[in-house]
Amino acid sequence: MIHRPTPSRPSWQAQIAGSEELGNRLTVAGRVFSPDGRTPQALRYAYNTDVQGYYGENHKEYPPRLYGWMATLFSGPRS
Repeated sequence: MIHRPTPSRPSWQAQIAGSEELGNRLTVAGRVFSPDGRTPQALRYAYNTDVQGYYGENHKEYPPRLYGWMATLFSGPRS
């Protein structure tokens, strides 16, 4: 359920909650590999609730207010 446009050039990292947002921060890191051991180009969309447990503005469910896009980087074969 994505209600936001995909950016034309997403970055490899995203911050979905600004410094003014209340609550604890969560950092997610990882790598995506295809079966041949090469990192494919993968687009990711992440969203989360606010500190009160709501996704949208004014305590609505959708669309998410806190969201971000990121893309993996191609790094070639695993060493």
